[in-house]
Amino acid sequence: MTSLGCPKNLVDSEIMAGFIVKAGMGISSDPESADIMLINSCAFIESARRETEEHIRGALEWRRRRRGRKVLLCGCLNQLKGHHDATGLLDEIDLRMGIDEVEAIALRIRSLFDGESSELDIGKSPSYLPGSSTPRLQLTPGHYAYVKIADGCSNFCTYCSIPGIRGRFRSRRPDDIAIEVSSLLRNGCREIILIAQDSTNYGADIEPRPDIAALLRTLDRLDSPGDFWLRLMYCHPRHFTGELVALFDEARHLLPYVDLPLQHISERILKAMNRGADAAATRNLVASLRGLRRKPAIRTTFICGFPGETEEDFAELLQFVEETRFDRLGVFSYSPEPGTAAEKLRDRVPAKIAEERREAILRTQRRISLEKNRSLIGSLLPVIVDGSISASRYAARTMHDAPEIDNDVRISTKKRLAAGTLLDARVKNASAYSLVAELP
Repeated sequence: MTSLGCPKNLVDSEIMAGFIVKAGMGISSDPESADIMLINSCAFIESARRETEEHIRGALEWRRRRRGRKVLLCGCLNQLKGHHDATGLLDEIDLRMGIDEVEAIALRIRSLFDGESSELDIGKSPSYLPGSSTPRLQLTPGHYAYVKIADGCSNFCTYCSIPGIRGRFRSRRPDDIAIEVSSLLRNGCREIILIAQDSTNYGADIEPRPDIAALLRTLDRLDSPGDFWLRLMYCHPRHFTGELVALFDEARHLLPYVDLPLQHISERILKAMNRGADAAATRNLVASLRGLRRKPAIRTTFICGFPGETEEDFAELLQFVEETRFDRLGVFSYSPEPGTAAEKLRDRVPAKIAEERREAILRTQRRISLEKNRSLIGSLLPVIVDGSISASRYAARTMHDAPEIDNDVRISTKKRLAAGTLLDARVKNASAYSLVAELP
């Protein structure tokens, strides 16, 4: 199995793995011993589609090396309406499955080996949601897990194809989420990472509405054999309430970490993007978070080169990054996505200019990140151990760092540290995206 893209896609892969194992099939880490190569695809932006296509080419080459092998493609690329497969690559795949077919994976595999064939059906918008009783094989290390609290999106930002790929926004029931989180905690999980396409809109489709603040309070009160962390990802600023802001100071287990994709700060560009939060609201939200006692780290993402973005618009964005000094930041060059409103916009920014603007923001953020990390030297920070690098070195993360996308901490010690251990470490040295620490 190869799971591409975001943690939300990884949860779908874990569910497919659960149904595959339940059906008596084995999952191999060695491609040469396998009969099936399953790729759970990402199609969010052009670079993600290119990565998926590279994996498909590799899988087709793998298939040619032994008779009887099969290649399966699941996930977002199959749902992307308007995607033109110029090379005919998708026609070479043995089985393609839509998002709503996640739980049918084992049946579809068996029918494929029985010689039956079926057409990919993506005519209707996806509506699938897992539950606490859904079979799932955790593919992350045992000490942290992603919990999908909702799926789909109804924001219709003009640059984004997610509503067309994943369907309309839909939330799980709070009691069902609590059951799943409780089970993970009992089984040794120490970090629960809550994910959705739009986490702050949680509960908007449920009556009576259990909003994200209410859900977090419920999860914060759960019993656990030991201490645990709650991390909230993918918080759209449009739905961020004052109650939620305050909760980052009040909740015991909720980490001081806010994943807040802002995308831009120019009033004109925000409106063209249909973000629903204007420049003033964006600045006020950031100020509110920065005013909290616990000083949460703010992670954000921006898009450079959106159609119509002028030098003045970009200068305003760069100045915003410089002034705000975000703790974590990612930036993308705009790519026109099939079926989106922005795809039809004129006044395109040349790709070379968009990339130059992206690099300018990254250079600025690299300097800011280095300054922030160096200011931590000598500090004692709570960290979670992710695993060993060598006999005396361990990989870890601070409360301000999500797995695989944020900074890391390297700890040197002669003590044996188990993955998932929560402890304090003293920072000895720092680079732009990494800390070196020791135990006090």
